[in-house]
Amino acid sequence: MNPERELNRRSRALRPRPGPGGWRSLGLPATLAMTVMCGGTPASRHVADRFMALYYDQSHVGEAVQLCTGAAKARLEEEIKFMKGVPAAALGERPHVTFRLRAQETPTGAQATYVYRVHLGTPEVRALFAKLVLVHEGGQWLVSRFDEKERAS
Repeated sequence: MNPERELNRRSRALRPRPGPGGWRSLGLPATLAMTVMCGGTPASRHVADRFMALYYDQSHVGEAVQLCTGAAKARLEEEIKFMKGVPAAALGERPHVTFRLRAQETPTGAQATYVYRVHLGTPEVRALFAKLVLVHEGGQWLVSRFDEKERAS
């Protein structure tokens, strides 16, 4: 008997085989881990975050309205009409605004809801919460409802 052939036969016997307990058993966990790592943030969340940055942090209501439809769009269009002719505050005069996601309803293919805690950076303003309802319309996510509530800090 050839010793080299015997060594190859034994090493093949020790290698994991496809099937239960073999390489395939690693496939599903590896695929799930890659899906979670690469899945990332839903597109609806990106739109909600962009709206929050435009509306609160940058005070660009005219750009924020482009991310809206329905009642949210009507609300922002009214704000734009109301602010017409009022000079914008200088950068140094605007309060520092930050926001953080506090709650979300699991987005479906057609609707997503996000609630943010908004920190306006002024002591006279109590805690502010913004609720955004987004809908998937015409191949894109748009803010359809936008509500704000003040709460005690």
